[in-house]
Amino acid sequence: MPRKKLMDRLSVHRPKLPSVKGLLAAAFLIGLCLGAALASGWYASRPPLELAEGEVYARPIAVVGVLKDSREGKLAKLTVELRSGRGRMLIAVPPYENEDTQRSAIAAKRAAEQLTGLDLALVDVVFSMQADVEFIAGPSAGGAMAAALVAAMENKWVREDAVVSATIDELGRLGPVGDIELKIRAARDAGFKLFIVAANQSGVPTMAGIEIKRARNLRELVGLVLI
Repeated sequence: MPRKKLMDRLSVHRPKLPSVKGLLAAAFLIGLCLGAALASGWYASRPPLELAEGEVYARPIAVVGVLKDSREGKLAKLTVELRSGRGRMLIAVPPYENEDTQRSAIAAKRAAEQLTGLDLALVDVVFSMQADVEFIAGPSAGGAMAAALVAAMENKWVREDAVVSATIDELGRLGPVGDIELKIRAARDAGFKLFIVAANQSGVPTMAGIEIKRARNLRELVGLVLI
């Protein structure tokens, strides 16, 4: 048989090799699966924070809200407490009927766990607020909750001259809040020297007597306010 015809017949049965695009797509899918498996394993093996029976870690942080009636900015003290327990969370932060506050506390807890690499399954977390009058805190206290929680978990303290006003999600990303000018003015008038807002906060005024800094996420926030 002539060589040319033999090669023609063999080419008919030559197996098709996968394309470069196909190989890349397969490698990408495998990478995603491996990444998800590794992340899941890391999360499951995250070491728990353990406290002795009766031991309490408490850290205060200043927050600012807006009075319901007069629409004035008002400062308050938010305290985070860690106690030996079963991963429960108690929230005593106004407005008590607002689910946004509850969701913010949950997001703050998960963001703090992610940043510190510690699991709070053996610890009860208590968020409470002290204020002279009832005012609206809501989701704008989320960033402060997370910062104070990290301080308690890592045995650090929050700067006494700093105020945080930003929302937070479970990944630790900070977000904008409302009435920002009222809040900054109230903090300045109360003697605070540093005010932290989200990096994407709009309407931030330039105001003498107080330094305003921006943070994109919880890592940047704790770098600014924890000591």
